[in-house]
Amino acid sequence: MSAPGLTRDEVDHILEIVQREACIVLEAANQYLLATRLGDAARRCGQGSPSELVKKARLFPGGNEYRAIIDALTTNETYFLRDPRAWEALRSGPLAALVERRRPQRKLYVWSAASSTGQEACSVVMGLREWFRETDSWDVQVHGSDVSSAAIARAELGKYEQLEVSRGLPADWLKRHFEQQGHGFQLRSDLRRRLKFHRMNLAGRWAALPTFDLVLLRNVLIYFEGVERRKVLERIARQMAPDGLLMLSPQERSHPTAGLFELVDAGSAVYRRV
Repeated sequence: MSAPGLTRDEVDHILEIVQREACIVLEAANQYLLATRLGDAARRCGQGSPSELVKKARLFPGGNEYRAIIDALTTNETYFLRDPRAWEALRSGPLAALVERRRPQRKLYVWSAASSTGQEACSVVMGLREWFRETDSWDVQVHGSDVSSAAIARAELGKYEQLEVSRGLPADWLKRHFEQQGHGFQLRSDLRRRLKFHRMNLAGRWAALPTFDLVLLRNVLIYFEGVERRKVLERIARQMAPDGLLMLSPQERSHPTAGLFELVDAGSAVYRRV
């Protein structure tokens, strides 16, 4: 099966790039999406069609067109406080207990893995201020990582359009934590200083990272096959504090974590490192 405007050979090459670079396996049912997303990527790169984009990527592996394909197909939907009930369950249960345990050290490190354009990481820094104001005087770092260079560039700006801030972000949070800049809104500088973003492939070489107290790995595992999924979870476990917490999405509770993590809160899909 080929996507509109692409030969079967070109589709196979695209799928190979995405699997090799991000360990993401795209299904045949997603192939119409290839033409749509790659059409936009082709225009940004000055190519006339997705087919021309693929041909250029073949000629220059690692070049702009090659990277544009990865960015186009690995940037997933994200928005502020995604799954509000899960965030509320996290706040009132596991996160409150974690903050209590970290009170003597006054330090809290969080990792938003596969953070896309940064809304999840922003939600964490805003949530800590809203829910646990005492952490304003702590050593707090919220790291975000993503395989997409374009997504990381946007996340580092911390600037979002009206449509983006209207998705999940409470109006009073927008007023307190963002400044209007033209037609967009930028996270206030004191909160941006707590954010650190890395271009990183979870299934490849990792950036130098600290030990984390909380890792958010939400809506990510569904894109990995079994062996790679287990490897990613093992590496994350090693990157966490002995009593560290892992938050998945509510839809991912069925993924195997035996021997690595145990479920501590079903409402927030939070696990404790074993």
